[in-house]
Amino acid sequence: MIKENLFKTPFFIFVDFFRWNRIKNIKIGKDELGLVCPYGIGDLYCICCMLNAFLLKNNIVSVKLIIKPSQKDIPILFPNIRKEIFLTEMPRNGFLNILKLFFKKYFNFKPGNIVIAHPNFVNRNDFKKIGKNSLNNFDVYKNMFALPEGNSEEIPIIPESAIESASRIFDKYKFRKGLTVLIAPGANSLNSFPDILWNIFIEKLITMGLDVVINDESIVHKKSVNLKLGLLEIVPFINMGGYFVSIRSGMCELVSIAKCVKVIIYPDAIQSESVILSYGMEKNVHNGQLLEVVYKNNLDLDKFVEDILEKVFLNQHK
Repeated sequence: MIKENLFKTPFFIFVDFFRWNRIKNIKIGKDELGLVCPYGIGDLYCICCMLNAFLLKNNIVSVKLIIKPSQKDIPILFPNIRKEIFLTEMPRNGFLNILKLFFKKYFNFKPGNIVIAHPNFVNRNDFKKIGKNSLNNFDVYKNMFALPEGNSEEIPIIPESAIESASRIFDKYKFRKGLTVLIAPGANSLNSFPDILWNIFIEKLITMGLDVVINDESIVHKKSVNLKLGLLEIVPFINMGGYFVSIRSGMCELVSIAKCVKVIIYPDAIQSESVILSYGMEKNVHNGQLLEVVYKNNLDLDKFVEDILEKVFLNQHK
């Protein structure tokens, strides 16, 4: 095992160097900014929500967004941003931290620069304050761009083609509008919950007479449908379906604009402060009903699910 790690580490450093070399060679004009977005869907979504205000405030004409191929749809939701998109694989976090030690220019939001756009590199201390004084994950990004407290975020615009695509999916599977639940059990940065939790949800929702769609392939249930929806289709899909149940993930930022009931389940104690205070969606949800709950180990899962259904679903489907 030790030998394997010794051989792997230099290899990954070489891969990270090669990836970064491609990024830093992107030409950035003197009146534009290059933003490297190496992390999750939620991070890129927050950046895009605030980017127009930042560009206007700083007299920056346009931006070159350097993002992961898997996140190519997120900037499409923000057509008002003057931008050019570059898709590339990203160097790992350790390599980016090395850059921070030796190359300060990659963390300076100055026209003509390429910048790693993440609060951890720009104002790390904000993460220590998260959950305190009502500061949440979204606020940290606002602070990264030095935007004022009252600044309004740009609301994403769903393309008509995505709405039509979601409608075709509804028709194909004969899902019922207002009676369909999309379950999203997957998250890249958090530990998943036990499969049994999702199975209990599915069983009880089906018993209540609702259609259940799982936006993942890891959980399978014979009375539900597994679909991997595109990022552009998710909001119009749940607008038609009426319900969204998810582990807290970057997708939740995107879903915040949906006109539906949203149930977001958090793992317990990511930080010393309340996890919902730190990463809660209440300040960011623009439409629909929101219920946020914390999952704790050794819970009575049946009761946990029933309590959620009582607060949200049963009141509407008695």
